[in-house]
Amino acid sequence: MSNIDNAQNTEQKFNCSSVDFNSDLVLNDGNLDVKLSGRLDTINATTLLALYRDIADKNKLRKISVDCEGTEYVASAGLRVMLMMFKAVGKDNFSIKNINDNVREIMEVTGFDNIFDI
Repeated sequence: MSNIDNAQNTEQKFNCSSVDFNSDLVLNDGNLDVKLSGRLDTINATTLLALYRDIADKNKLRKISVDCEGTEYVASAGLRVMLMMFKAVGKDNFSIKNINDNVREIMEVTGFDNIFDI
């Protein structure tokens, strides 16, 4: 389920969630903060991608920060969403933080640790 909650000021809040996944996105002056928790599997990644594309289509994004605290698993489809975010703003304007050992191992095995600064 996706919800878009547009605030009166420059900050806009978005959310997509399921039984085992939650993402809270906050857009403020072109900076998108993404907080992920749970399992970013193929189904949840598809929902997150649709929400991200909606935000990106309507706003000029300058920086994206992804907080993976509480993220238990990331499927290849979830990595693809992160890669699309990365490509949209470039290496200097993209960050991932709070990666646990399970997610770090997934990124290392897939080679994404060579793309993202983790």
